[in-house]
Amino acid sequence: MLLKKSHFEEAFKRTLEKWKHIDVLINNAGTFNDSQYELEIAVNATSVVHGTLLGLQYIGEDKGGKGGVIVNISSIFGVDGDTSFPIYSATKSFIIGLSRSMGTPYYYDRTGVKIVTVCPGLTDTALTVHGSLTGTEFLFPDLKQHYVDMNKGAINQPTESVAVGVITSITNGENGSVWIAEDNEHYEIDFPYRKALKK
Repeated sequence: MLLKKSHFEEAFKRTLEKWKHIDVLINNAGTFNDSQYELEIAVNATSVVHGTLLGLQYIGEDKGGKGGVIVNISSIFGVDGDTSFPIYSATKSFIIGLSRSMGTPYYYDRTGVKIVTVCPGLTDTALTVHGSLTGTEFLFPDLKQHYVDMNKGAINQPTESVAVGVITSITNGENGSVWIAEDNEHYEIDFPYRKALKK
């Protein structure tokens, strides 16, 4: 079931009632089903927008908060893309674009909220278990086999490794930075200015 914005906001209010302020928001929304792409976009992209804007509203110094950090969870497929699930990959690219655009001095100077992105690699969750995929999640049934073939021998990292990556990004990440959490490694990646990418 898709989390409504009003439900999300209620969670912020209840948290503030109990803890008085919020320091960190881990904004993690994800579903994989390219064949139901409207729902996938709503969960993976729209929900992250809701969370980010609500985070600024309830954490931001300009709204009476103490400032803090928003960590938006993307994916390595948001960086590289993937033939097997182009729409899922696009939603994860969207998160990187949103976070980099809002992880800029304008928003930080206004709110005191740092925004960073973490892009996990294959992780031991329901989304990456090959046996749990029926093929109906893909745009075309044969893409399931393509996905399996492309990831043969890949070892899913434990969720604890992603948690370390998140902590690393909170501790060491600059506003707007993008981090990879893959194969138990955690490192920042750079996005060169477009003119530097000219062929």
